[in-house]
Amino acid sequence: MRGKSSARVASIGVTRAKLAFEEGLGWLFREQPTEDYGIDAHAEVVDEKMVRGRQLSLQIKSGTSW
Repeated sequence: MRGKSSARVASIGVTRAKLAFEEGLGWLFREQPTEDYGIDAHAEVVDEKMVRGRQLSLQIKSGTSW
């Protein structure tokens, strides 16, 4: 059986990050739809149900080496 393709591993990593930010922290999460070697997503702080206007740019790493 072959290993998972790098695109699939990357997609799983982004999905797990999305769950961590949205379910774990209650923050907004916006995936970048363009595949590249830079920013994979943005997360925006939500505090007490108020969007604060603070964002994080995320480069998400996944797979066995990470």
